[in-house]
This record gives sequence, structure tokens and C-alpha cells, in this order.
Amino acid sequence: MATLGVHTYEQATSVSTPNVAKVGIPFVVGTAPVHTAAKPAKANVPVLATSWEEAVEKLGFSYDWKKYTLCEFMYSHFQLFGCQPVIFCNVLDPAEMKESVEPSAYLVTGRQAVLPLEALAASLTVAVKGTGEDGSDAALKAGEDYSAFYGRDDSDAYVCVLELLEDGAAYDAASLTIGYDAVTPESVTVADVAEGVGQVDAVMTAVGVVPDLICAPGWSHDTVVAAVMDTKAGAISGLFKGKALIDADCGTNGVREYSELSGYKNKNSLVDEDQILCWPQVRLGKYQFHLSTQLAGLMASVDAANRGVPYESPSTRTSKWTPASWRMGRRST
Repeated sequence: MATLGVHTYEQATSVSTPNVAKVGIPFVVGTAPVHTAAKPAKANVPVLATSWEEAVEKLGFSYDWKKYTLCEFMYSHFQLFGCQPVIFCNVLDPAEMKESVEPSAYLVTGRQAVLPLEALAASLTVAVKGTGEDGSDAALKAGEDYSAFYGRDDSDAYVCVLELLEDGAAYDAASLTIGYDAVTPESVTVADVAEGVGQVDAVMTAVGVVPDLICAPGWSHDTVVAAVMDTKAGAISGLFKGKALIDADCGTNGVREYSELSGYKNKNSLVDEDQILCWPQVRLGKYQFHLSTQLAGLMASVDAANRGVPYESPSTRTSKWTPASWRMGRRST
């Protein structure tokens, strides 16, 4: 059950003073639950975020990083490495990438019904079964009988919550019949992400900051996406060179042992000087990250510590996490 009001959560890995990067600025393409954001950014348009709060305000957040790949990078860069800024490009468009979910019964606990995060709050149709004058379902009105918001449930997962209002017609209802439109992150294609990578050409005009890292965790293992990232890294906005941080496929048909990396690189033409191949995935506690995500944070923090002069390779630095904290992750990207 989710609750209204002001709440605080302790985040031991957050920092009070962020490292502001002058170089090592990432342009990150992927998907985000933008429909849950307070000030949602437009799809396929670069957006600048200089803090965790600003990123969540513009893109929303979820711990389901398989569906919402930008959230992995957001958490790593802001919360773990304490670096900023980041330029995001979300390719998930809730206005177009959605499906209709037929009305079904939901139990009400503590005056609340919990729906999946994918539910579009503005699309809810809510009724109380069999309470109409002729025995039909009685429809409820948003703002009068109920309100809908996004928050966390008892398991700390992000969800859509419908809460019955005290002065409404169904305050004591034990169940509700609810239908809605649901955003479909799984409908995003490789072509959508490749097009999003191409938006790096518009970054200078859109946000006034030039990135020098291109990332697409969860997607860069695809050879089409990797090829576009490489092309754009060679001349960001047609002027500046950057690096494409590309993850090797860690799935069943991907790289399972380090000895396979050389053959994988050659087979997939991942040999350009503007590409950095990352493998394997890594885990910190219960969170699993693509190595490209972590490398971007390490590069930004090393460069920031060197007053914005990118003369030191991050390979000369160990991660701030102790080796015992890391485990190799072989889950498919």
C-alpha cells in the first residue's frame, strides 16, 4: 500500500556535493517512465539533467532497468558516482507506445488500489460493480471520487496508485473495476534507439552542452546501435570527437568468457578507435549494471578530479567499490 504525504528515504550512497564534469559528459539514449514524471521531457529530444532530483522530475524513475534503461544510468551516475551533468534522450513515447488494458477487478486496501507503473493515470476508467440504480456498474470521477498518483508500494517497487477520496461516492468500496491504457516499453525497437543516438547532432542547440561520451546501456550490444554510436562519436554535432561506450552481449549467444572477447570484437567490427568495448556486467548488492554505465561514471569522476583535463585513463584507477562488493553478471542485456 502506498501513502500520501511527505516521506524521506535514507540513501547511503548519495553525496551532498556533486562532481561537475567539464569533460566526460555522457549522452545517454534509452527508455524512461516519463509518463510518471512531474515535468515530463518530450520523447526523442535531448534533455539536460544536473542532479538526481532534476532527472527524476523530467524522466521519472523505476528500478525495473530492463524496461527503463535510462534509470540504471541515472542511479549510477548521480547516486553512486555523484557526477553531473548528463544529457538523456528518452525514445519511449507514451502517446504512441501504449496499449489498452480491459477493465478488471482490483482489491482496495486502505482506500487504495495498486496498478502497474505502466498504467497511464489520465486514462483510468473506474467503476464500482453493481452499484448503479439499475444494477449496472457505477462510474467514478477523477478528482471527485478518486485521485491517481505514482509512488512506491510495500515492496519499494514503483507503481500507479488509485486512492479513494473521503468525500467521494465510493470511499468504503472493497473492490473496483479499473481499465486503463498502459505504456509499452517493450515496443521500442532498435531503429528507435538508433534514431535517438542520432539526436546527438541536436544536443548543442537543445541544451547548450557538448557531450563526449555516447552510451545506450541495454541497447549498445546490438550491432546496428553500436555502429550508429561509433559514427556519431567520430564527429559529435559535426565538430567534436567523442567515445562510444559499447557493451558486449552477455547473453546465451554472447561473450561468456574473457577469452572470447577478441573474436567477438573482430566478428562485430568493434575495432574503431572511437569505440570502447565493455564486458562483463557487474553487480553491487541487488543492483546489476552494464559496465558501460559504470565506466561513464568513473571517467567523469576521474576527469573532474583532474580539473576537467582528460589526461588520465580511468584504467589506472580502481573503482571506489571494494572488489568484494562486485560480482560478474552474466544475465542477458
